[in-house]
Amino acid sequence: WLGEGGMGVVYEAEHEDIERRVALKILRPEASDDPTLAARFREEARAASRIGSPNIVEIFDFDELPDGRLMIAMELLTGLGLDTELEAGPLAQERVIAVLRQVAKGLAAAHDVGIVHRDVKPDNVILLTEGGRSDYAKLVDFGIATVMTAQDNDAGAGTPHFMAPELILGRSYDGRLDMYALGCMAYELLIGEPPFMMGSVEEILEAQVSLAPRSILEVRPDACHPALEAVILRCLAKDPSERYADMRDLEAALCEAQIAAGLTTPWDDLPLPAVEPERLERLRRLMPRPDDAPRGRRWLWPAIAGLSSTLAALVTFSLFSADPTNEEEAQIKALQDAAHEFGARANWVYPPHDDTRATALLKVIELEAIDGAAEELADERAGSLRQEFADALVELGDLYWDEEGGRPFARDYYAQAYLFDRANDHAYERTGMTLGELADLREKAESGTFSAEDIRAAAALAILAERDAEKRDQLAAAFIEEEPDNPIGRDARFRKITGRSKPRVIAQREAPREPEDELEDAPPATKKVSAPETKSTPESTRPTKDPKKARSLAKDGAAALARGSRRDAESLFHQALESDNSNAAALIGLSDIAFDRSRYSEAIKFAARATRVEPGNGGYRIKL
Repeated sequence: WLGEGGMGVVYEAEHEDIERRVALKILRPEASDDPTLAARFREEARAASRIGSPNIVEIFDFDELPDGRLMIAMELLTGLGLDTELEAGPLAQERVIAVLRQVAKGLAAAHDVGIVHRDVKPDNVILLTEGGRSDYAKLVDFGIATVMTAQDNDAGAGTPHFMAPELILGRSYDGRLDMYALGCMAYELLIGEPPFMMGSVEEILEAQVSLAPRSILEVRPDACHPALEAVILRCLAKDPSERYADMRDLEAALCEAQIAAGLTTPWDDLPLPAVEPERLERLRRLMPRPDDAPRGRRWLWPAIAGLSSTLAALVTFSLFSADPTNEEEAQIKALQDAAHEFGARANWVYPPHDDTRATALLKVIELEAIDGAAEELADERAGSLRQEFADALVELGDLYWDEEGGRPFARDYYAQAYLFDRANDHAYERTGMTLGELADLREKAESGTFSAEDIRAAAALAILAERDAEKRDQLAAAFIEEEPDNPIGRDARFRKITGRSKPRVIAQREAPREPEDELEDAPPATKKVSAPETKSTPESTRPTKDPKKARSLAKDGAAALARGSRRDAESLFHQALESDNSNAAALIGLSDIAFDRSRYSEAIKFAARATRVEPGNGGYRIKL
């Protein structure tokens, strides 16, 4: 038992062997009895599971217990709520900005898929430690409060201290309702209490509709910079049209307030919000990015600061006022040309097997490390290259994102784009990776320490980067011919995309459907199904099953997974499904891989398929 509230009770579930824990929220009977409400709950849970933001708790699945109560399985968070943090007093404005930016990102992703939280408050924001950094914010209770109150009278929804006027008055609303609640929460984080603290609920609701909150600086003069106060008070405008346009607009305003206050936070490496180009460019120039300074030049400023003012001026003049020499310009051009050459080969981040330093990213970093008179020119060229390569990689990610079987490859392109442009919110959201995982990728890329398996797996990305479909398919055919042992060449998704979905050994064989599509309308995992539904097809086009081969491939995949080779394991499991799409070991292996990558919705789908194939396997049900 973890806790309970008005909606239901939360339990922790753990499997002792695999040591995987989830939080199970079981709704109270009165919340589950209404069939219409139950249907809405399912729709909202499906939508919430598609949000995919690192700053929103992951919803794995939902189901109905034998007694009719509704249950959802979600990510188990080991952290403290903001309400607990507030028990020690108001937060510093640096912490408030970092937390608000993260919550705004989560809400922006939710609003993109049409979900309004309606109960944003400190209790529903959990702070975790991620990659050694505290204050990693996750918004919880997503979808439940929305569904529970989606009836005739919405005026009772939410928590009075954080309710927007339009909700209280029963008017139509959009994502700016959450913005008002976020403003109330920010107010409390800085002062210690929300804007309106009356004696009764009726008085609080009346104040939310008709009273202006007191100035933050009037209540607590040292609470924050005036620019931050202005942002929060705009969120609290009674008329939604007077608030910010959306959550990205609000996040940009928070960044601008941080710039005005001259503040830095441990979370300044968050991607900048996708706002209009001129505004975004200004944020890129002015927002503190402590990790962006190349290691090679960090010594310079402390050294200069230790000199007398006269010597400092002389050093500054000698370093930066002269024009670059011909040799320096030639060096810059050579690095720029090399970056373009490696990019043209699709070696943006991943190197070829014979030269681990031959990547566009490393050449950009070399440019950024140039000091002296050529520094400004080098930084200008490096910045241009970063934007060029990031744009190209995002375009590739977008190309494969909606193609059947293409999302794993799209995520890899987005992750590479993020390494070039960490302000690219679109790329960051679609990587499906945490900042810690992206930092690990960046470390490998910058140190040239990719494993041989990483480089082999990246070969597929180079082939898929070819825009000419006919040429791409020819490259894929040559690759499969030349490297028959490379698991990527046998990956059913790679074969399907490149027109190689019919292996030569079985002329009429076709690739299995992607699990996402197959499970779209699947029944809940706990309901037994006698056999997976199959479509009647002519004998000439029906896939040929080879269960023995599938078992062998699944066994090889499990061995690869055990030694840490997830890419090889994933490819082998997909090959097993190509031979027999009901191989439970391959399905549960893919579920394990998706779980390890924090792609929980994908994990639950594979586990559900495995459970349908072997309904009596208790281990599979526990994982599900």
